[in-house]
Amino acid sequence: MAEESLSLLARFKRHHIYRVATIYAVAAWIIIQLANGVFPDFGMPRTSVRIVIVVLLLGLPVVLMFAWLLIKPVEPEKLMRWQKRRWRLGLLLTAIVIVFVGVSGAYIWQVTAQSAFQSSQAQATASTPTFAPPPNTVAVLPFRNLGSGAMQYLSDGLTQELTDDLSQFPGMQVIAWQTMHGYRDTSLSVQEIGKRLNVAYILTGSVMRDGEQLRASAALASTTSGTQVWSSRYDQDFKDVFSMQDSISRAIAGVMQLKIAGSSPLVATATQNPGAHDAYLKGKAAFGLRTAAGLREGIKQFQRAIKLDPQFAEAYAQLAAAYNTMPEVTYVPLQEANGKALRAAQRALAINPNLAAAHAVLANIFISEHKLDQAKAELLQTLALDPNNAAAHSSYGFILPLSEALGQYQQAAVLNPDYWAVQMNLGGAYAELGQDDQALQAFQTAHKLSPDNIDAPLEIAFLYHTQSKNADAVTTLRGVHPASADDARILNVSLLAYEALQDPALRDRALENLRKVGSGKSGAFSHYYVATAYIVLGEEQLAIEQISQFCSGAPDTCNDIAVDNHYTALHANPQFQALVSRYGLKHR
Repeated sequence: MAEESLSLLARFKRHHIYRVATIYAVAAWIIIQLANGVFPDFGMPRTSVRIVIVVLLLGLPVVLMFAWLLIKPVEPEKLMRWQKRRWRLGLLLTAIVIVFVGVSGAYIWQVTAQSAFQSSQAQATASTPTFAPPPNTVAVLPFRNLGSGAMQYLSDGLTQELTDDLSQFPGMQVIAWQTMHGYRDTSLSVQEIGKRLNVAYILTGSVMRDGEQLRASAALASTTSGTQVWSSRYDQDFKDVFSMQDSISRAIAGVMQLKIAGSSPLVATATQNPGAHDAYLKGKAAFGLRTAAGLREGIKQFQRAIKLDPQFAEAYAQLAAAYNTMPEVTYVPLQEANGKALRAAQRALAINPNLAAAHAVLANIFISEHKLDQAKAELLQTLALDPNNAAAHSSYGFILPLSEALGQYQQAAVLNPDYWAVQMNLGGAYAELGQDDQALQAFQTAHKLSPDNIDAPLEIAFLYHTQSKNADAVTTLRGVHPASADDARILNVSLLAYEALQDPALRDRALENLRKVGSGKSGAFSHYYVATAYIVLGEEQLAIEQISQFCSGAPDTCNDIAVDNHYTALHANPQFQALVSRYGLKHR
């Protein structure tokens, strides 16, 4: 009876309960820490750790009961009668604990597996968002040239013409040629290209000319499924190339379920003279190089096409565009170039009043002459005839208020995402609106698209300067390798200006170099960046002299001087205000 008179705490001590509880607590703490550290590595949720804690708490009284039954007390001869049956009770409790642990383990496994599945599903959804491009969008990959290398102009030319033909469909959105020509030799799949350009369909094809015979094939594929939805082959005379283009365009419109008004051909027969058409395609290929030599060759070929067919309106329009481009890549004065371009464009419209390309050239001529109302009318006409004309959207944005201009630049970027000039316009609009992060992103995209072009790096450097990051500006300009000597001079004097901000000892040398370049014979953009460098160095009067010089020579480059972020420091200057009144768009 002495055993029964002992207190409960004394009994615990006799049966080693304190020792067992202490060991259990230490072991439980170690298990919880391991669970907390290891479970996340196996994708197990925090819920699993909580369940382990609950199981350990519930297990404590069970373990203590086992200790009471199975561990011999300090005085074994004083075991109570019911304790002498501890082995039978132990087996029963062991069975109960095994069942308890099994059920708990199954529950933990189920919760963990379900959480891991949901997590993997969420990650899969996040990493592979649903691709759902607008159903009325298409891109035309450059047709493969199956002939000699000298015939590359033919496959490229037919691709451009098909792109233009498809653009005539109301409601269809077609990616511009300037973007698509970069995919000529791509190894990307149709689906990958579709995701990059956000288009629903990709048109592919091949062309081979054998004398006056033309062999071609075309296929349309869905970018969401990667499957071919239409294809056809053509073997006909080269003079029937326009009917072939019309057949392809109508077939694609049918697949995309676009309505075709009337039964007349979509492609107006530009010329029935195969030689004129061939010269026209050669001219477009040369003009597309955007070099002085390419421009001269393009003009030569367009003139040859017109000589072979005096009613070839498209050749006149391209000739006008080539003349209009001359001041950008040659030293031909703006007034002389505009006169030639105007006569060619007017001749094209006299033959075909609905030729969008000719209206677009007229708009550019009027912009360069600061005749903005006339330019706006021509651009609206251009976009009514060719809503997919990315260049027209950019030009239209150039003469609109900033709040409206940004939308036009964004639409141009959708239609022609991989053309550096479009990204430059977009970056400029963002910069003028004070959205520096978006501007920087657009300029960086332009730089990637045309690494040798100095315009984007110079804009990036100036944005860094406005953020007091002159070291970043210097690093940006040092990494550029200009394609021409003129560009190298502009880059070097601009770089020296930013270096002078970090090392004042370079300031006099920087100003002297700017004076030499600014007083030399160069295009408007050279003076523009010289003026920018003067502004960076705080030389407002010298900057205004440069601005006045290039505005008088190329008024179209000064339309936005009132909002140009380069000129913020000049806004209070009366001379600059006079330039804004003369050249700038006040409503911007």
